Amino acid sequence: MDFVTIGKNYYCGYRMELCVRNDAGALAEKAANEYFKIIYIESETLHIALNKNFYILTGANVICLNEQDQISFKEEPKDNIMILFFKPFVINNKFCSESFYNQEKLSLSERQDLEFLNQFQHNCSDSLKIRQLYTSIASVIKQKFELLSQQLVLQNSSYWPCRSRSYLLELLFVLNRFEEESPVLVPQQQKLKYTKLTEELIDYLQTCYNQKFTIESLAKMFHTNRTTLLKEFKQSTGQSITNYVIEFRIFVAASLLRNTELAVSEICERTGFHDMSYFSRVFKKKIKLTPSKYRNLIKNNTCQ
Repeated sequence: MDFVTIGKNYYCGYRMELCVRNDAGALAEKAANEYFKIIYIESETLHIALNKNFYILTGANVICLNEQDQISFKEEPKDNIMILFFKPFVINNKFCSESFYNQEKLSLSERQDLEFLNQFQHNCSDSLKIRQLYTSIASVIKQKFELLSQQLVLQNSSYWPCRSRSYLLELLFVLNRFEEESPVLVPQQQKLKYTKLTEELIDYLQTCYNQKFTIESLAKMFHTNRTTLLKEFKQSTGQSITNYVIEFRIFVAASLLRNTELAVSEICERTGFHDMSYFSRVFKKKIKLTPSKYRNLIKNNTCQ
């Protein structure tokens, strides 16, 4: 069978190459070889073979596979597994197989969006495809899987394709973490090595960017004090924690503005700003345009 969601309540018959399955057997279906896959799995101990290499996984893990990757399990997991099947053009209709592996015809913003799919490239090592998750990050990723699955099943508004795409984007934000370095976004692993505290804090901030927190609550969470937290983060990244989070939220918001038709107010909430006037002000300060004007500019450039 195809891994497609069919429109029912809205856009009847519309085919979206995106679905969530809860059985490992789906990976063995012939059509699965045409899709990218994100696998979320929880297990005490799990033996897998990925591209003829063998691994033992424990706890919560995410595995990212392209259409050529081959995975098998020594014993098929029956519980706590969710598999997201999608094709790259669900994110952007220019992300066909030709542009995915040859980016010359893509705009700068489109190439930035394509960076979210780095771990699906054919030359990506297995070590970047498998990611063991901290408990706090695992719960966020699991929730996003569940929200996406519910949206695809319920289709309870005309925005269901848009919201489904936005949940996919949010998953990719978390799985392929980026750090802003003007004017181009570069993968975090290419940056200078951070201290363990800073690395763990960045993992948390880039996963839970839409949640409210204080410096005191972060210090308590990471078993340190406010002074050490602020000093170590600033020394490692060159930024304050507050500025880092704001810039990352803007980065996420800009991608949602480019790739979805969600209302600006919903994007404001989803990215953790919660106040439209503040969101517009900081977005314009960073991007030099209001969110609405930025979206219109991208649309106009795409149509040309």
